[in-house]
Amino acid sequence: MTVDSEICEVDSLTLPKRNVVTDLNKKALLRQIFMSVMCISGPLIAGACYSQPSITIDQLTDPDEPVFLTKDQASWYAAFHTITAPLGGLIVILLMDKIGRKTTLIVGGVCAAISTIIMALAPETSNESLFIQLLVSRFFIGITCGVGTAPSGAYIGEISNPKIRGRLVLLTSVSIATGITLMYVLGYYIRDDWRLISWISFGYTIFTIIITFIMKESPSWLMSKGRETESLESLKYFRGARHNDKLLEEQIENEFYALKQSCQKVKGVKKPSFMKLVKEREAYKPLLILVMFFAFQQFSGVFVVIVYAVQISVEAGVTIDPILCAIFIGLARLITTILMSPFIDKLGRRPLAFCSGFGMAICMFTLASNTWFPETMSEIPLLPVVCINGFIVASTLGLMTLPFAMTAELFPQKIKGPATGIVLSSGVLMCFINIKLYTIMVASWGKENMFAFYGAISLLSIVCCYMFLPETKGKTLQEIEEHFKFGKSGNPKEIEMKEKENLFK
Repeated sequence: MTVDSEICEVDSLTLPKRNVVTDLNKKALLRQIFMSVMCISGPLIAGACYSQPSITIDQLTDPDEPVFLTKDQASWYAAFHTITAPLGGLIVILLMDKIGRKTTLIVGGVCAAISTIIMALAPETSNESLFIQLLVSRFFIGITCGVGTAPSGAYIGEISNPKIRGRLVLLTSVSIATGITLMYVLGYYIRDDWRLISWISFGYTIFTIIITFIMKESPSWLMSKGRETESLESLKYFRGARHNDKLLEEQIENEFYALKQSCQKVKGVKKPSFMKLVKEREAYKPLLILVMFFAFQQFSGVFVVIVYAVQISVEAGVTIDPILCAIFIGLARLITTILMSPFIDKLGRRPLAFCSGFGMAICMFTLASNTWFPETMSEIPLLPVVCINGFIVASTLGLMTLPFAMTAELFPQKIKGPATGIVLSSGVLMCFINIKLYTIMVASWGKENMFAFYGAISLLSIVCCYMFLPETKGKTLQEIEEHFKFGKSGNPKEIEMKEKENLFK
């Protein structure tokens, strides 16, 4: 959740008794879906950038090409965007507050366009110049990953009706998975011209910038800037206002009134410093837990498999086209992301984390056994393909997605913004370390020991999640905060009240 969406969140306890939930009519549904689909272009670009090295590194490191990268330079090319992604995250906090969600998405699109055109125009005469220009390109892609993804989730959350908000917000994750898959597909058909891939990516980013201008700005952000007339018009658009529908007009008026009151309530309120707040139990405990959770996510090789999908497929011994295997990986992540939504609320977070770690460990240890016992394992057809895709499915059900989802649940509202930034930045830093060290690990450890390492980390994640990760299924944010503040015993004031009630009974 972003700064402004926190500010403009309706506090029903402080407002008059009015119904602030507007009915969802067909016109509103179509408009909310249409605008949500248009705004997820940023996450799609980010997903494509994550998987781009997988389909371009083989050609970029080919010594028969006029210009090429060394293995070490290629690892920098694959990982460099993760260094600048936290910078994009810091920039987006300022931009979303100052210029709004829509304009921030445009800025993200411009950064992506700069990145793709720089790569498309890379020199063809100097290896060093090629390396430097590719790093500059990945620098801007890293900014895009930070600037282009956060506004989408905030925008969708602020324009959508509560009845469909969860499904629409999930579009951001679906978009990232779609971008990963489309880049793999592009690499399948264009195998020997990474510059052409860059030109196609540039054309897409220009298209996304153009369509973003059509979007309506968020009513919440407009209200936070005192632009009440524009905020009301935007709210009417997203709620499908109709002539001569008095009930709908009254509901929109109540929602607008609640939005206005909640924004006015926080004006001039000074919050304590973050350093003071983070010393409280309900702040530092979830902070440490989520840093741990992101560490297991990264060191289990989740994003390494995405970035190096083609190379890992070859090392795992797949017998089919490795780029086709990469497409299967992208499709597995995309389909699992789409199907995951009901499992989070039905099964809970802890069971998903346990199943995810266990499934990932089995797949990685099986891949290692494929090298340890080649005669036995070779009798199982398509075993490496099944294991790699099974690893992606298992990770998507838990370690890949849960850490991001639980940042919105575990942190108390008063520190959610900066604490989320710290956790995500630490995750990105660990992502850089893993992607950069991948080629070194393969060269020094051997592929089978690397797979076994990822499997061991996956198993260890089960133990640590069992010991430290709380279950948030069915709990309010207040209950989660009290869990960290008071422990399993609960709020002592509530316990005292219940004891008095029992005494009177």
